[in-house]
Amino acid sequence: MREVLINIFALFYKANPDSPYGLARAEEFRKDRDLYNEKIKHFTKKYAAPMKAGKQYIRTEDWDFSL
Repeated sequence: MREVLINIFALFYKANPDSPYGLARAEEFRKDRDLYNEKIKHFTKKYAAPMKAGKQYIRTEDWDFSL
């Protein structure tokens, strides 16, 4: 069980563009790492930021993430 959990956490910890869930994100990861990192920061702030009374502390922008 320990090994299974370690492997699951490893999937979340390190991106693997050779075995992607989202093909568009994997392509972006390989070709434009700066843009990929900016999107990751944006979504982390948007969905993982602390909440107070149902409102996020961090103001997010509406970005177009289509390729």
